[in-house]
Order: sequence, then structure tokens, then C-alpha cells
Amino acid sequence: MFRKFLILLFCMLCLVGLTFMGGCATKSQLEEVRTQAEQAETRADEAHTRADEAWNKADEAEVKAGEAVGIAEECCKDLDAMLQEVKDAAERAEQAAEKSERIFDKMLQK
Repeated sequence: MFRKFLILLFCMLCLVGLTFMGGCATKSQLEEVRTQAEQAETRADEAHTRADEAWNKADEAEVKAGEAVGIAEECCKDLDAMLQEVKDAAERAEQAAEKSERIFDKMLQK
């Protein structure tokens, strides 16, 4: 963006120089070229500011994405642990049911 501004400024200065050397430039024309150059500089500064803001927002988004990945990884670990606990509880319940069934079978045999 800054290069575009420099190129534009250079072209305007060349135009001013050529016009002045040709003797065709009036004071109002020179002031108009100067005004246009100032406007171009202002637009370039604004564009640079917007680019900086966009860059900062992209950096913030990257940080938040990294945090989200970390949270998701923690949740996966927690879910894995919970799943293991559920499997263990199901196995204990199955063992308890088998034990109860054996007890009832013994009681009925007597």
C-alpha cells in the first residue's frame, strides 16, 4: 500500500515537473495537484490503519482459536475419562447382577 502511494506521489511530482517545465502550469493547477497528492496520502494512511486493525483482529482470532483447541482437547480428555468410568460402572453392575443371580439361584435350590 505504501509503495502505491510512493508511485502515485512520484507520478504526480513528475506531472507537476513536466507541466511546470512546459510553462503550462498555472498556480491553481499546481494547487490542485498538491491537494490531490495530500488526499492520496490521507487515503494511504487510512488504508494502512485499516490494514493494521485487520492484522490485529486476525492475531486475536488466532489466539482465540488456539484457546478453543485447548479447551476442546481438555473436553475430549474429560469425556474419555467419563467413558472409562461408565464402562467400569457397567462392568461392576454386571458383576453385581451375576452375583445376585447366583445368590437367588442358590436360594431357590434350597
